[in-house]
Amino acid sequence: MYFNKSINRFVYYDPINYEDFKRMWKKMLRRKYNFVCVRRSEVVGFITCIRKTGQEKHIAYIGPIVVKPGKRGEGIGKEMMDFLLHKLKYSSRFKRIELIVNSDNGRAIGFFRDFGFEMEAVLKKHAERGGEYLDDFLMVKFFN
Repeated sequence: MYFNKSINRFVYYDPINYEDFKRMWKKMLRRKYNFVCVRRSEVVGFITCIRKTGQEKHIAYIGPIVVKPGKRGEGIGKEMMDFLLHKLKYSSRFKRIELIVNSDNGRAIGFFRDFGFEMEAVLKKHAERGGEYLDDFLMVKFFN
């Protein structure tokens, strides 16, 4: 999924070769909140999240969330986000959930709003893609 051009442009990693990706993926797997969605023995998505540290230990940072092309619109992203938010709310004492989304990713912005995320800040010229700089949005959700 990572190597699909329609996905890669939104996951904050520049395109890399397969061996470098395997090293990066192994690091991601060590995170406590990293989940892969499997349906009928096929990996169809993944979502990853980290706990910030120190005075920010009550904050979880989500990124990325990826659904396999051809499987979008089947509720996989919703299922993964529901699962992750439930884990974060009831097992980890998180109060604030953050994520960053490219300003040109309208589909993702709507998706996160559906889960109660709100726009908190515009990060000017935050991402570079193909030699151009674009704004990103910091979106947040709070748990009581």
